[in-house]
Amino acid sequence: MRCFIAIDLPVEVREELARIANEIERSGLLKAKFVEPENYHLTLKFLGEQPSARVEAIKNILAKIKLGSFDAKLGKLGVFTPAFIRVIWASLEANEIFDLHDKIDKALVPFISRDTRFESHVTIARVKFVKDKQALLGLLSKIRPREMNFRVSSFKLKSSTLTPRGPIYRDVAEFPLS
Repeated sequence: MRCFIAIDLPVEVREELARIANEIERSGLLKAKFVEPENYHLTLKFLGEQPSARVEAIKNILAKIKLGSFDAKLGKLGVFTPAFIRVIWASLEANEIFDLHDKIDKALVPFISRDTRFESHVTIARVKFVKDKQALLGLLSKIRPREMNFRVSSFKLKSSTLTPRGPIYRDVAEFPLS
């Protein structure tokens, strides 16, 4: 089973990200595969392909992680590698996101190596071609997401099935933050 650990986003945050995606797409500055609004999430850790027995062990480990619920907010837009743009994202801001990632990352060491880098982001689009890189970067710097705070009260283990039409995500288990 192909798995990852994520924070799901409330409907109003997904709607704001969809509004931003539409604005970027309408600019005509790029060709990209835009993420479907129902698939917006923050990946805390990608686990890759895992056998069923290991998924059960991972669920048991994740159930032991302790952290209180917290507030997060939608942040700025950005790209990975401005010289060769492949992903457009929006940041999610909350120190606790990094705390949660660190707890998960350390707890899963018996099965999965530690992350070398973690960025708190939600992927908006996977870029195939940019017509004018400077114009696109300028547009992204001008778009300001609405000020949106929301409560993060759980994280999830999800499975991902890749299809020609895009990924299909399914919740495997949910872990409350108290």
